[in-house]
Amino acid sequence: MDKKNLFRGVIPEHWDAIPEQVYPVPIQLNLRRIQRSSTDFIPDKDAQLPPYLNNLVTYANANLVALTLVAGDIAPISTGATAYGTALNNVATAKEALKQAILTKDAARKTVTTNVRVLSRKVQGIAAVTPAQKAALGLSPRTGQRQRTAPLTPAGLIATASADGTNTLSWSRNTNKPTTIFVIEASYMGGTGWVYVDAITSTRYQHRGQIPGVTVYYRVTATRNKQSSEPSQSASVYGPPRRIVTDLKIAA
Repeated sequence: MDKKNLFRGVIPEHWDAIPEQVYPVPIQLNLRRIQRSSTDFIPDKDAQLPPYLNNLVTYANANLVALTLVAGDIAPISTGATAYGTALNNVATAKEALKQAILTKDAARKTVTTNVRVLSRKVQGIAAVTPAQKAALGLSPRTGQRQRTAPLTPAGLIATASADGTNTLSWSRNTNKPTTIFVIEASYMGGTGWVYVDAITSTRYQHRGQIPGVTVYYRVTATRNKQSSEPSQSASVYGPPRRIVTDLKIAA
């Protein structure tokens, strides 16, 4: 190992005075893996500085005569390394404490805001409380019951048959909310006598276990908050694509 690379930045005036027997460095530390900036020999990363300092202090103390140093040259670095290690541990402890404090704060916020909403619903249900009184409490001065809109009819229903007996359905959500439930029905009698198949929140469904070649009509109804849309236009496999007009509507 080249002396200038080993002791670069530490004791440059004594490179040539160092005898060969001081090699190699007795501490198992891969100095090449320690990340440094392009202009400094001291590691950039906080976690890499303690092992670097430990290596420097240990090696220097073990070779004071060869390096023409005295213990007083190394003592400030040794003391500083200890102080830095303590400070680094304090930072890690503080970060963990901050994390726990944030979790506690979030839980407290959730609890108190939930209680505020409970009170708000109670106040909103009391007809004698005026909008001005609600506003004074910091609540929404709602004057009437919230109107829930019915879901919209699913659009663009397509049915595709596969040779393995799986009929794949897909349709458009038609701006319905992600919480909307789509009820799938099938008809094996040309668009009458609808039977329940499944209820899902996605817009794609595979109806397995069907008989290849058998005509099946499908329709989809959107439901949300105990309200239902009109059934979608029907789609069929192994049958003519046509709209089945029906006034049937499933219950929510």
